[in-house]
Amino acid sequence: MQRAPKMATVTYHAPEGDSKVVEAFGLTFYDGKPEQVEVEGGLLRKIMGNAHFEVVEGEAPPPVEEGSGEPASASKAGEPHPKDHKDHKDHKGR
Repeated sequence: MQRAPKMATVTYHAPEGDSKVVEAFGLTFYDGKPEQVEVEGGLLRKIMGNAHFEVVEGEAPPPVEEGSGEPASASKAGEPHPKDHKDHKDHKGR
């Protein structure tokens, strides 16, 4: 009986002096960049057993806007983020 795939966030941590990109388990990972993946249990155990990968099971939480501690507001694809707007002023009133 085959188990249903699980969602996990996987982050590759490249060894010092090694490539910053690795293809493993049929997927491509970039050093330090969390990737949301859907994998079956056996493969998930293999990834978890590799010291160069950090695994968090389950859906990824919404991204947190830097410095605020609050989830980033979602913008539609192709629309600029409010911080990118030319009339936007930062906290210092510049």
